[in-house]
Amino acid sequence: MRPLAQILERIFSDPKLKSHFIEGAVSGIWKQAVGERIARVASPVSFDNGTLYVRVSSAAWRNELHMMQQQMIDSLNAKLGRNEIERIIFR
Repeated sequence: MRPLAQILERIFSDPKLKSHFIEGAVSGIWKQAVGERIARVASPVSFDNGTLYVRVSSAAWRNELHMMQQQMIDSLNAKLGRNEIERIIFR
């Protein structure tokens, strides 16, 4: 059996595995990281190369969340324990 550190190192060195891992992790912490109110109107869709893609229920919310982007990034990265998310694209 390999130590967990080796397994995680393999995940984070392979871009494809890393993206899937981050997507799953963000989905698991989303509501806690952004709050229930935002989680009702926005949900993470995918992650690629530092960018988190989030589906938003309306243009008004998209504009509101865009202004809160850095706070959301900071909260998500803190919950992840890693600085993986560099930007969020709201759609």
